[in-house]
Amino acid sequence: MISLRHFLVNTFLPAICVLGIIYNFLIALNGEEGIRARELVREKLVEKRVELADAKVQHSQLENRATLLSLRTLDDDMLDESARKILGYAAEDEYVLSMNELERLIRRKSPQ
Repeated sequence: MISLRHFLVNTFLPAICVLGIIYNFLIALNGEEGIRARELVREKLVEKRVELADAKVQHSQLENRATLLSLRTLDDDMLDESARKILGYAAEDEYVLSMNELERLIRRKSPQ
C-alpha cells in the first residue's frame, strides 16, 4: 500500500502542478486581461488616435469656414459661394466646384 501511495504522490501530484502551471499560462496569454488582449487594446488605441487627429483637422476646417461666414468677418467670396450653391446659379462662362471637389483636385495635383 505504501508503494501505491508513493506512486500516486510521485506521479499525479507533479502532473496536477504542471497542468495548473499550463492553465495559468494560457489564461495569462489569452484571458480578458492577457497579453493578446492588451495588444488588441493598443491597436485600437492607435486607430482611435488617428481618428481623433482626422476629426481635429475636420473640426479646424469647419471652424475656419464658420469664422468666414460669421457676420463680423463676412467674406464676400464665401457669401457669393454660399448664395450660388443655395440658388444653383452660375454664369455660362463660370465653373462651379464644391469645396470637397476642389480639395480633392488640389490633393491629386500637389506633389507628395
